[in-house]
Amino acid sequence: MTALLHLTPAELLVLQRGSQAPVRHMLRFTFADLLLRDVLRIEYREFQPTPHDPAVAYAYVRPGEAHACFRPRPHEAPLLEIIPGNRQMC
Repeated sequence: MTALLHLTPAELLVLQRGSQAPVRHMLRFTFADLLLRDVLRIEYREFQPTPHDPAVAYAYVRPGEAHACFRPRPHEAPLLEIIPGNRQMC
């Protein structure tokens, strides 16, 4: 039973449903799990293209505090590859 504690939510979904596990749900669970473990972070910033336009809030995904020392599992790697790890947003 304690072996289940080391599995990610997406891995548990595959154990539950096997090949019938929806890929969309596995991606959502993996993304949420990476957010909870502070591997990824969502940052909200307001942007106003011109002074006449209203400001609009945009959400950016950036590396979290645990990103540098995190070893991704095979199903987590594709989500982390698209996030630039060494660039800072200005």
